[in-house]
Amino acid sequence: KLKINISLNTNGTLITEEMAKELSQYPIKIYTVSLDGSSSEVHDPFRGKGSFEKTVRGIQNLIDEKRNVLISATVTHFNYKDIKNIVLLGERLEVNNVRFNDVVYTGNAACYHKSLVMTPSEKFELLDEARLLRDRFGNFVTGSVFQICDIMNEIKNIPKETFPMKVQSCGAAVSKCSIRPDGWVTPCAIIWDVKAGNLKEQ
Repeated sequence: KLKINISLNTNGTLITEEMAKELSQYPIKIYTVSLDGSSSEVHDPFRGKGSFEKTVRGIQNLIDEKRNVLISATVTHFNYKDIKNIVLLGERLEVNNVRFNDVVYTGNAACYHKSLVMTPSEKFELLDEARLLRDRFGNFVTGSVFQICDIMNEIKNIPKETFPMKVQSCGAAVSKCSIRPDGWVTPCAIIWDVKAGNLKEQ
């Protein structure tokens, strides 16, 4: 009734044909599906054995129902060389966009940060590849990795007297919020442990 934009974050593994049909009845603007590799060899170590095939099948089921799908990949030391192949897979699956974000060190990522973090040389290699992907695929590719490229280009052209740069404020709890499967409302999908209230209670 409030005409709030609704998106659904999922790993896609439980989205069968029947589930996709059921979900299509609701006004979900976009389905954000986590996919951290273009193959089971890259993706499954992150998400569990057999998850790659289930996730791709879930994406295909949503596409068959003409749903808007965004593939979201978290870029780490283990998969940064695979981002081009992830984009090509997204193109084949006919998703709307492919998003690449840096690791946010909360939850499990905080426990394994030493193994996930990229070296400076790996990071520059990633940004070089990101620029090539942006040139080839345009706005089909999105995410914080590309925002970093844009900021670096902006910094090169900014006169020193205009520093410090102004950074756009975060929309968490201002223009968006997240609802966890257990009913807890949080400021956003990243600030997952800050609980504002539970919809199952009020």
